[in-house]
Amino acid sequence: MNRSIQISIKIAQVFVFGLVVLLFSPCSIECQVQSTSENLTVAPAASLDATAEKAAAVARKAGCGRMDCKILVSDLNTTLGSTSKFGIRFSDEFSQALVKFLPAGYVLDRSVLKDFLQEQRIPSNLLSEPLAARWLGKKLGATTVILPVLTFTRGSEVFFKLIKVDSDKVVESSELKVALATPSLEDLKAGEVYGSLNPRPLTTTEPTYEIGPKHPEVKFPQCFYAPYPPYSDSAKGLHFGGIVFIEAIISKDGHVEAPRVVRGLPFDLNEMALKTIATWRCRPAVLDGNPVRITIPFEITFRPN
Repeated sequence: MNRSIQISIKIAQVFVFGLVVLLFSPCSIECQVQSTSENLTVAPAASLDATAEKAAAVARKAGCGRMDCKILVSDLNTTLGSTSKFGIRFSDEFSQALVKFLPAGYVLDRSVLKDFLQEQRIPSNLLSEPLAARWLGKKLGATTVILPVLTFTRGSEVFFKLIKVDSDKVVESSELKVALATPSLEDLKAGEVYGSLNPRPLTTTEPTYEIGPKHPEVKFPQCFYAPYPPYSDSAKGLHFGGIVFIEAIISKDGHVEAPRVVRGLPFDLNEMALKTIATWRCRPAVLDGNPVRITIPFEITFRPN
């Protein structure tokens, strides 16, 4: 058994799981849609255009002059590693400015990133370093990832790093910066781009219970076959670890059904966790002496050697 990975199966009250997710997440999932005004502005258009033009020139010098050049603008993070509604909007506007100075098709539409994060649910602070940015770029077909970072050392400024996906090259330039009016604390309230989990499709007329105070009479299921997931190829050798939070249904016959990520990790660890948990077998939950379907949370912790 691989002792470098520790699985913690948490079958507990719903409010406990919610608290754990909140503690590990920079913001509750819903807060990103309520944290700021819809009319917030991020930077003067002229300033964004001027920096986007310089970024396009830097990208060309770094080899982004071929037809296969694809640039992805990642979400703006603060130096603490979290994004916000403000940060997401800044990256949207900077990406739109960058399109003006590069050939058509060179800048990936940021909806590709948003759709990916909605599915994978990876916190932005785990994607703010070059290694994770390269992994993200490969997943989305980019050749270069632009990482914007908001700092407050000399007022409020955004600096940019250009990450080459197919090499260890990180391009930085003192000219690639945008000065901002200092955003409010409300604007910078941490929040991810992804929203709530979609309701599960109805596949059976049988009731599906939840662990928690609504159904205290339901006895917990117990998983007796729970193999450890292996590290993914992309995570090996990186000394990277963390927790994948998964929600799944334990069927009446003890199978794990419809597992989905609530909060994930990069480097394909979500896929490893989902693939492995689908093989687990459990003694089902019991109500009045009869097995019942139940939705429960799991934590799968990957620990590097």
